[in-house]
Amino acid sequence: MAGAYRREAKTDARDAYVIADTARLRCDFAPVDVPTDLAAELALLTTHRSDLITDRVRLLNRLHDVFTGISPALEAAFDYADHEGAPIVLTGYQTPAALRRCGHARLARWLTARSVRHPETVAAAALDAAHAQHTTLPGQNTAASITAELAHQVLAPEDRLKQLDRRIRDAFRTYPQAAVIESMPGTGPILGAEFLVAAGDLASYPDAGRLASAAGLVAVAKDSGRRTGNLFQPRVRLLFMTHSRKGNAA
Repeated sequence: MAGAYRREAKTDARDAYVIADTARLRCDFAPVDVPTDLAAELALLTTHRSDLITDRVRLLNRLHDVFTGISPALEAAFDYADHEGAPIVLTGYQTPAALRRCGHARLARWLTARSVRHPETVAAAALDAAHAQHTTLPGQNTAASITAELAHQVLAPEDRLKQLDRRIRDAFRTYPQAAVIESMPGTGPILGAEFLVAAGDLASYPDAGRLASAAGLVAVAKDSGRRTGNLFQPRVRLLFMTHSRKGNAA
């Protein structure tokens, strides 16, 4: 805009003049809304949650990489990302030989003491994988100690995520239209909070069309010369996605 004014000098006074003159001549500027305390709080909480999930994924990838060097069969026996009991097993028993020495009954009691769901099933799956391998791989002892450390680190963000999800849920449900947002299929408090952070206060939109337009879901004209009636889909601006199915279903 400054290029339309005479002189090439760049000073604060000239910039202030250009801004003031432009604001005086134009009346179509969109109002700038200051985020509410709730929106700011949810933005901080959801961003922190995203960081924790990223850290957990990195730890899980490292755990898979190291644990494959100990027992490929045991590594393939569980989905360590979704099965909370599997990392707990690795905090105490990392090698097939250690699991075989422990035995099913003792392992099931050990898991029960740590509040693992379906301890008998988890113990049976772990023992089946342990009996499938009787070969000791090179570097097993060192890899076992690293695996135990990584398993503890994987479990730590899980507890923090549960606490954070409760904070997000409680904060989000103080919003007057939280129930309306959660009534949409597949939308829980986590996804609802992310939507609210991206969209802002829904009361600032006069109607559903304005919200759809802000989200980039309304086709807009792209005419030039004799070419008229051309519509195109703009870039979607409200990008929010779930990081955890469990969090969105909560």
